[in-house]
Amino acid sequence: MLDFLLMGVGSSLAVWSAGQSIQNVDISWFYVRLVVFGTITSYLVRSAFRGQKLLGFDGILYALAAAGSVYYANALNTTLPGDTFPRELIAAGWLGWMLSFGAFLTWRDGTLLFQAVPAIAMFGLVGCYDTYRDVVWTFFGYLVCLATLFGRAHGREMLRQAALSGYATRAEARGDRSHAVRQDQALYERMREGPWRWVAGAEWALASALVIILLSLLGAPVVERSVKSVAGNVRVRVSNVRVRPSNPADASGQGPNLSDQLTVGNGPNNSLTAQPVFEARGALGAQYWRSSAYDVWTGRGWNATWQRLSYRDGNLMAASLNAIAKTTERTYSIRRIITTKSLPSLGEGVRWNPPRAAVERPDGMWEATGETNYSEVRALAIFPREGEPRDAQNDLPSFLAQTQVPQNLHPEVRGFFAKVLNALPEDAPAIDRANALKRAIAEQVLYNINAPATPTGDDPVRFFLFGSGQGYCDVFASTMTLAARTAGIPARYVQGYLPEEDNRTGDMQLILDRDYHAWAELFFKDVGWVVFDATEGARSVPGGERGNSSDRTPWYQAAGLRHILDYAIIAVAVAGFAYLIWRSRQRPMVDARRVALARAYEEFSDELDRAVGKRLSPSLTPRERLAASEASLDGAAEMARQLTKRFESALYGREEPDQATLDALRTDLRQFRQMARRKSS
Repeated sequence: MLDFLLMGVGSSLAVWSAGQSIQNVDISWFYVRLVVFGTITSYLVRSAFRGQKLLGFDGILYALAAAGSVYYANALNTTLPGDTFPRELIAAGWLGWMLSFGAFLTWRDGTLLFQAVPAIAMFGLVGCYDTYRDVVWTFFGYLVCLATLFGRAHGREMLRQAALSGYATRAEARGDRSHAVRQDQALYERMREGPWRWVAGAEWALASALVIILLSLLGAPVVERSVKSVAGNVRVRVSNVRVRPSNPADASGQGPNLSDQLTVGNGPNNSLTAQPVFEARGALGAQYWRSSAYDVWTGRGWNATWQRLSYRDGNLMAASLNAIAKTTERTYSIRRIITTKSLPSLGEGVRWNPPRAAVERPDGMWEATGETNYSEVRALAIFPREGEPRDAQNDLPSFLAQTQVPQNLHPEVRGFFAKVLNALPEDAPAIDRANALKRAIAEQVLYNINAPATPTGDDPVRFFLFGSGQGYCDVFASTMTLAARTAGIPARYVQGYLPEEDNRTGDMQLILDRDYHAWAELFFKDVGWVVFDATEGARSVPGGERGNSSDRTPWYQAAGLRHILDYAIIAVAVAGFAYLIWRSRQRPMVDARRVALARAYEEFSDELDRAVGKRLSPSLTPRERLAASEASLDGAAEMARQLTKRFESALYGREEPDQATLDALRTDLRQFRQMARRKSS
C-alpha cells in the first residue's frame, strides 16, 4: 500500500505543477483526480490478481497508453477544463496524460518506477517555462517520494534474487521461492540481519534518497540548459497566466512588459538577473533593441501617447519615415525565451512573419497580439543608411508632434541646457548641439545603478543634475531627450536592450534580463531616428557600473560553453547508451555465475550443517558458520577453512569471480563433500 501511496503522491505533484505552469488550477485538479483514481485502481488490480500472469502485461499496456497520449494529445487536450495547453506547451499536456493513464497500469515495481520518466520530464519542462516558482518545492517532495519508492523496490528485488538463488530458502521456502520470501516475515527479517542488510533494508532507502537529492542539486544547471535546448524557447500565452516581470522596475512602467507611463529616478536598480529573455539571429549590426518609446514628459516620468493601430501589411511609421529619410532594409529573427508583451526590434519594423504575431504603434514599436502562440518571428526592418546626421527635421510629420520642449521643464534644468547651447555658434549644426549636450551631461554626473531615489516632490532630472549628481540609464536618457528638444531636435525616450558582446556567437545574440537599458533617440533630416546614449563616456561610481548585477551569468550560460555543454550532454548520453547495451550483453553471464556461486555456497553450507547435525541460522557469516561446525569436521576441517576463505573472496570481493574460479570451487567442493561424508560414516 505504501508503494502506491508514494507513486500517487509523486505523480500528483508532477501533474499539479503542469497545471500551475499555465495558471490553470482546474487542469491541476483534473489531472490529480485522474492520478489518484488510477493509483487506487492499480492497487486493487495488483491485490486481486497477485501471482497471476495478467500482471505481467502492465509494461505492454503502459507503452500503448503512452503512445496514445502522444498521438491523441490534441484531442485529449480538448477535454481539459478551461484554457488548454498552447502549442508550445503541448509536451506538458501529453506528459500529463501519460502520468494519468500510467497510474491505472502500475501493477508491478517496474511500472511503478517507470512513472518517474514522464514525471521528471514534466518537472524539467515546468522549470523551463519559469511561470510557477513553487515548482522547486513540489520537485523536492517528488524526489523524496521517488527515492523512498526506489529504495523499497530495490530491497524487494534483492530479496527476490536471494530467494531465487536459494541462499536463504532451503527449508523455509517451498515451491515459489520469491512468494515464500514475501509471505514469511521471520525469514525476511533474518535475511535483513544477514549479509543482505545493506541492500535490502532501510539503509538503502536512505542512501538512495541522499544520492538522488545530491544529483539533482549538482545537475540542476545542466538539466535546465539541456531542457531549454530540447524544449525550445517557449512563450506561455494563456488568458489568465501570471508571468513574473523580467525587471523589478516593471511596477513603475519599466521592463519588457509594455506600459503607457513610467517614472524615472526610482532608486537602486541592481537586481536585474542573468535570465535569458530573447535570442536573435541574422545580420544584426548595432544592437540597440527597442521595446517601447515615450513622447510626453510629465515632470516625474514619461507617457506614451502614440495611438495603437492593428497590424496591416505595411507600417505607418515606417512609411512616413521612408518619405523623409534615406533608409535600407534588413531581415532578422527573434525568439522569446520568457513571456513578454513587447517585441523588441532593430530599426523601424516594416513586416513581421507571421503577420498576426504583432500590432504596431505609430512610433514604430511593437507588441505581441496575444492571438497567436508563436515563439519565434521574423522581421523585415528599415534602418538609416550609412551617413553622418547633421540637421534636424523642420517639417515634422504628425507622429513627431509631441517631441517638442515640454512646458513643465524645470527652470534650473532649462538654464543648464541654455548655458551649454549659448557656448556654441548660433548656426551650429543640430548634430554639434546634440553632442555638446551629451558631453555636458557626462561631465556633470556619475553613473551609478545604486543611485538614491528622487525625493518626493522633486524633479528627477533636476535632482540628477544638481542634487545627487548620479543616476543610471533612465535619468541619463530622460536628460538627453529633454536637452535635445531644448536644442530644437525632435527626441524620444526609448527603452529596450543593449546586449553584451560576450553573449554573441556568430550570427546569434543572447539577450539577457540585465541587458535592459534606456536611451534617447534624436530625429535628423534624411537619416531618421539616431541613438544618443548619454551613458557612453560617463564616469561611474566604483561598484555602480552597468551590469554590476546581483545575478551574474552562470558559467554554463557563457558564450561558447553553451554549445560545448550541449555536445557534451549528447556525447555522455550516447556513451551511456552504448555502455548499457554492452552491460546488458555481459549481465546474463555475470548473473549466471552469481547464481552458480550462491548455489555452490549453499551446498557447502549444507555439508557444514550435516556435520553439526542441525541447521544453522542463515544469518551466520561464512566464518561464523565455519567456527560453529569446525569441531565436527575432523580431518576435513582444514579443507573447510580453505573453502571458506575462497567463498568469502568470491562472494564479497571487489571483482566478480570468473568461470575458471567457479569451476575450481565446484571441483574442490565435490572433494570436500566426499571427505566430510567419509569421515561422518
